[in-house]
Amino acid sequence: MHALFRMAWSVSAALILSSQACVAHAAEIKVLGALGMKAVIEDLGVRFERATGHKLAVTFLPLGMTVKLVQSGETADVVIIPQQGMEGFVKDGKVIASSVRAL
Repeated sequence: MHALFRMAWSVSAALILSSQACVAHAAEIKVLGALGMKAVIEDLGVRFERATGHKLAVTFLPLGMTVKLVQSGETADVVIIPQQGMEGFVKDGKVIASSVRAL
């Protein structure tokens, strides 16, 4: 239970931090997420939208499809996948290493 709470808190923090990079008015934040994170992101997403006024445009896909999508050039403001996949994105130059946060 504690691990789930820490994961939910990390996702929430990542979304809030990404909102700080947006302009002063409400923005749409594009999120790509693996299916395993769907329940957490949906729950926290509603709270995030209410608290910030920003809108989340979330796409959930199986992990393999999410990885292929990013590798093919798809972009997003936030990508939430297991760390191994993220390390591959950093190595391939798809993600800026300093922007990666472990959940």
